[in-house]
Amino acid sequence: MEDDASDYSPAEQRLVDAIAAGAVCDFGGAAITADDMASWGPERTIRATVLRQLLDAEDAQNAQNAQNGVLLRGAVIEGILDLKGISAVQFDLQHCQIATIEASGAIFTGDASFNGAIFTGDASFADATFTRHARFTDATFTSDARFTDATFTGYAWFNGATFTSRAWFTDATFTSDARFTDAIADAYDFSRAQFHTTDPGPWVARQVTLTVAVFHVRARLAVAAAAKCDCRRLQAREGVTSLSAVLRWIWRMPSSCGGASWSTPGPSRLCPNATIQGNAPKGSTTSRPLSRRNGWRRRRRSNSQRIWPTNWAHNRCRKPGW
Repeated sequence: MEDDASDYSPAEQRLVDAIAAGAVCDFGGAAITADDMASWGPERTIRATVLRQLLDAEDAQNAQNAQNGVLLRGAVIEGILDLKGISAVQFDLQHCQIATIEASGAIFTGDASFNGAIFTGDASFADATFTRHARFTDATFTSDARFTDATFTGYAWFNGATFTSRAWFTDATFTSDARFTDAIADAYDFSRAQFHTTDPGPWVARQVTLTVAVFHVRARLAVAAAAKCDCRRLQAREGVTSLSAVLRWIWRMPSSCGGASWSTPGPSRLCPNATIQGNAPKGSTTSRPLSRRNGWRRRRRSNSQRIWPTNWAHNRCRKPGW
């Protein structure tokens, strides 16, 4: 069946009209929940092939649609949404249920928003470029989420997102804010990722991997891992102002931080194999070790050096059920 105007369902025709007018196509109500999405039917279903066709700038009929972008809320995207290599000025699928999305190599020249979306299949944004803001606030990924080699030029907001499987950010580049406040994942992988932001995270997961990650500016790191945190050969080019590594495994199993390099006071008790360089305070590698009983206790060595209270590491970011 060809995806021409005669084949559009009422819901798809509504989307076509909204795109042509540069308006939002809103099928939702004031608040949309996961239970609401489970009950949605054909009255708000958009075929993925139709959505792709409407964004095909090479088609003269849809060239203007590609310029206007897609602003869709509260719909079901049926089928595999193939956005490979596409260039979208503005792409907004808020509170949509998306089966599978393949956006490898896509270029989002305007804001890209997937706030509140539920990805029921794989979500791949490998090698995608977000030239403005990328918003995935409160999104749910029920399968693997791949942002491998992705470039985030504007804000990358994953606040409140849920990754029930692994979230891949290997070789990704964050040139602005990378926010993961209240987000939770089974595993984060930031291997070889490049950070140009001062306050990435916090990252809460069963496993967090920062192997060979590079922090180009002075950064504050916050990590909460239930099983393992791997930051071998991590590089902090201008130092880490504080490492708020809040780990339940801290008294159960060793961390893996061999070869990590820090230019300011380093996480010696969390990463016994790390190399502290630069102006690290004398004796910082021999401070009292961390244990469940005494928490992260640091002796005062100067007026500017903070003392962490007893059991701070255990109580700060402990998640229920961990």
